[in-house]
Amino acid sequence: MATKSKDQSIRSISRALHVLQAINRHGALTMTQISKIVKLPYPTACRVVYTLVGEGVIERETSRKYYRATALAQSLSCGYQAQARLVAIARPHIAALTRETGWPVSIASRVGPVMVIQDSTHGMTAMTFSDYHPGYSLPIASSASGMVYLAYADPDDRKNIIDQIRRTSLDEGNPVHTDNLRDNQFQMILEDGYASFIRNPHTKDPGKTSSIAVPLYRDDILVGAMTLVFFSTSLRVAEAFDKYQKLIFETQANINSDLVEMKLFKQEDLNLS
Repeated sequence: MATKSKDQSIRSISRALHVLQAINRHGALTMTQISKIVKLPYPTACRVVYTLVGEGVIERETSRKYYRATALAQSLSCGYQAQARLVAIARPHIAALTRETGWPVSIASRVGPVMVIQDSTHGMTAMTFSDYHPGYSLPIASSASGMVYLAYADPDDRKNIIDQIRRTSLDEGNPVHTDNLRDNQFQMILEDGYASFIRNPHTKDPGKTSSIAVPLYRDDILVGAMTLVFFSTSLRVAEAFDKYQKLIFETQANINSDLVEMKLFKQEDLNLS
């Protein structure tokens, strides 16, 4: 009986986190939308939402039947100062890259089996379909930022991450096929210095954008990825890379250099796994 209770508690926490992630990603959602996005039966979604409302991390809007995050939800991330420093260092550089290219740029770090956007310049340009707020998550195996992170990760860490992706996807009932994540694919990314993804499938506008990502480091510590996003119908990946590679690599080098010089950046802050 104790084992069953423990399993139920873990499942409840997982469901609550998924609801919070969905609301954070979309801004505000109805109960029906939450049920559909998180793939929960409507009565179960109601219980989870009402629990989160009771805890004060989400609230119902007064003028309509939508649920949104409250300021209290920010307390869930207050311990992650490393991302705040990463954003502070990278922001002027990615803003300059967007001004040069016209395309939005994002900074993402790995949190468990996903890449989480920490900052983006989507709000700076009209060359985007949607705005992306910090907290939006992308599957590691289906994003340029995730693939470049895997390629540059220590081989043992890479294996552990891929195992975590597989286990998490099975637990959620959406198995991710990781057999295609092979060493020769990662070797090609290492040789090129970047990863790309054509017609990104897991964005707010699936299939409409492509992307190029490069790794970000402090010394030899992999801390995340920088991604340039562009319309799939406007540029092919090869064209975008030929056109912007100098600017991308210069921006990457500038961020990495500033990370090294940031004396307050502690190594233990960078362990986000």
